Amino acid sequence: RGARDITVILSHPLSYRMKPQKHQWILKKLLKKYPHIAESMAVRAENYNQSLAFIRNPPKDATIKVIVPPETFEVKRLTMDRSILDAGYEMGVKAGEEHLAIRKGVYGLNTEDCHFCI
Repeated sequence: RGARDITVILSHPLSYRMKPQKHQWILKKLLKKYPHIAESMAVRAENYNQSLAFIRNPPKDATIKVIVPPETFEVKRLTMDRSILDAGYEMGVKAGEEHLAIRKGVYGLNTEDCHFCI
C-alpha cells in the first residue's frame, strides 16, 4: 500500500507459524450463511505466514521494525489463568519501555542497535 517505514507488533514469538485449519469443511458448514467469513478463516494461516515472510524479507526500499514477545511468552489465545495474563502484560509493558529507551539512546544504543527492531 506504499508504506516504507513499518512497525509491526506481534503477539506470538517470531518463530511461531500458524497451522492450516484441519477441518475446513466444518467451518464451511457452520458458516454457510457467511461464506466470505468461512473463506477468510480457511486461508488465515496462509495469509499470516505470508505476512511473516514479508516481514523477514521486506523490499529494499522499506524498513520494518518488529516488536515481538520472547519465546517464553506463555499467553495464548484462550489463556484464562490470571497469573499468566498478568505476567504477559507486565512483560509487554517492560518490553515497550525498553524499546522506547533504546530508541531515545538511554543505554547508549540507537535504532540500529535495538534488538526489538529486526
